[in-house]
Amino acid sequence: MADLTETQDVRLRRPAGIRSIRLGDTKVSYVPDGDVRLRPLQLLQDSTDEVWAAHPEYLDPEGHLVGSVGGLLVEHGGRALLIDAGFGPQEHAAPDGPLATIRGGSLVRSLAELGRRPEDIEAVAFTHLFFQLFKSVS
Repeated sequence: MADLTETQDVRLRRPAGIRSIRLGDTKVSYVPDGDVRLRPLQLLQDSTDEVWAAHPEYLDPEGHLVGSVGGLLVEHGGRALLIDAGFGPQEHAAPDGPLATIRGGSLVRSLAELGRRPEDIEAVAFTHLFFQLFKSVS
């Protein structure tokens, strides 16, 4: 599990880790699969270089905003449902626009950290499927 005591400036520069919450007899966990790196000036077009220079705690070493790619594992009484965006083990880069890179491929490892294997998942609900829009990095 992620360290909840780390400072905000460290936490904002890296993708989210596994997090779980119990709702009665149901456990819901965020299952990391990868990350997305975003160009702040293209994403937030009313911002300026000066704004980002004043707030480096929001940017990774390359000057990108960091977002997480992952799904939700819903567990109840031995049953498991995975709600996922369907990105999968791939990596893509975009030469311009708000998206710099997006990468996935850690879902199986994250499930293992939660004590689950892919064959333990009874059903998968896709929120949307990604298709190749970007130049492959790998």
